[in-house]
Amino acid sequence: MKIIYDGHIYKESIYIRIYSDDELIEGWI
Repeated sequence: MKIIYDGHIYKESIYIRIYSDDELIEGWI
């Protein structure tokens, strides 16, 4: 019996928000 494993690793999306003075930077990384 042969076991063949083929998988993929998916990184979770991270949503970031950066507040600088009166500026808001946000996005997915």
